[in-house]
Order: sequence, then structure tokens, then C-alpha cells
Amino acid sequence: MIQRSGSGSGDVWKTYVGYDVPAGEGISLSINAEYTGQMGADEIQAGAAFGIEQGAMALNASAGVFQTMGSDLGFAVLVEPFFDMGSMNVLASIFFQDKGTSANPAADIEDLYVYVEPGFPIDDISSFGVTLE
Repeated sequence: MIQRSGSGSGDVWKTYVGYDVPAGEGISLSINAEYTGQMGADEIQAGAAFGIEQGAMALNASAGVFQTMGSDLGFAVLVEPFFDMGSMNVLASIFFQDKGTSANPAADIEDLYVYVEPGFPIDDISSFGVTLE
């Protein structure tokens, strides 16, 4: 997809490409890239998303890199496991990113988020959960 908005020197160009990789039953994989062009503020983003569901376990994960003109390369990672143990289920989210402003990205993770939610099914459509961050 290519999109243009604005007029004159404030034009913004966006180009996006994505592909869903055929991966088999219960498995999903997609990759994408986006370029945004604007006078003095070009930005590039690329990423991948993965999902697998096998029985009582599911895992979703996404990772991406991004760079704005004049900055270092940044990255973000999200991992979300889910376990269903019948009388209890557990959902977790782990997210971290570096915004691309440090010379040593591995030593300077700028945002880190961990979330765990044990849940207890009440009936087929609802459950009660406790959030732990």
C-alpha cells in the first residue's frame, strides 16, 4: 500500500508491505515493513509476529525494529504465553524496548513491562483473574 497525505512541502508518504507466511495448522507467522517519508523526519519500521496454539498452551510473540532519521536503531519485543490447566489458566505479557537513543542498546533497555494474570473459570464464557505487575 502506498499512501500520500498533505500538500506542498508538508507531504507525507507511507509505504507498507506485509506478508502472511503459510505455516501450518495452529501456527501463524507474518512479516511487515513500513516507510514513512516526511521532510526531515523519515522513519523505517520492520517487524514479525508469530503465534502457535497447541492444546492447552498458546504463545504469541512480536518483534520489531524502528529508526527515525538522525537516531540509532530501536527495537521492541512482546511475548505472550497462555496456559490452560482446566481449573486455572495463566496469561502473561513480557514487553521490552529500546528507543534507539543509546550507543549500547543491550545495556539500556528503556521500557520493561511484565504482567501475569492467573485466572479461574466461572463458567464457559467468564472467569475471574488477579493481575500481577
